[in-house]
Amino acid sequence: MRKTVHTFRRSSSARALPLVAGVLLLLLVGIVSVYLWYVRGLGIHPDLSAQSGMSWYLRAPMPQARTEVAVAALRGRIYVIGGFDGFARTTATVQIYDPQADAWSNGPPLPQPVHHAMAATLGERL
Repeated sequence: MRKTVHTFRRSSSARALPLVAGVLLLLLVGIVSVYLWYVRGLGIHPDLSAQSGMSWYLRAPMPQARTEVAVAALRGRIYVIGGFDGFARTTATVQIYDPQADAWSNGPPLPQPVHHAMAATLGERL
């Protein structure tokens, strides 16, 4: 009498499932890491004050943290225009920093949100 031994083989799709899950997990970790590093600003912050006698001073923080903004200086003030907010949404915000008063104020909003824009001054025009 012969005994029959049955072996069960996984289908190719069942064998690929752990690989697909691993790739998706790595992709998710990468997306979260990029968001935390790039958008939220949780990255390496080098100490530049030790280089060539430079000094940094803490001034009034921007009311709204943004990235990929356009910046220009006009009449002693710094204009920060558009960009992405902390949730990667494009903004139409214009904020103006006055170094003399160490204070921020809001400028008129842009007609539509922009990011990766450029700004320049010419004479007395922004």
